[in-house]
Amino acid sequence: MSSFAAVAVQETPKVPTELVSGEPTVLRHALPTSGVIYTDVAFDLSRVPEELIPLVPLFTRALKQLGTVSCPVSGDKYGDMT
Repeated sequence: MSSFAAVAVQETPKVPTELVSGEPTVLRHALPTSGVIYTDVAFDLSRVPEELIPLVPLFTRALKQLGTVSCPVSGDKYGDMT
């Protein structure tokens, strides 16, 4: 099994090291992760109609299953994704 970089909470900065201006707002932290990229995404749900709020978990699950042209995510390669 491959090993993953571990970062202790004490090692993480308390404030962003860089604010990338524009839309969307991006906060960037320089962390020693051995080249592994971690991301947290937040969406403003204030404009989502109330009747669609129950579908938000379905939307977030779909986002996690998106691939790229060079790295597609499919049931054949990664097992059943449903």
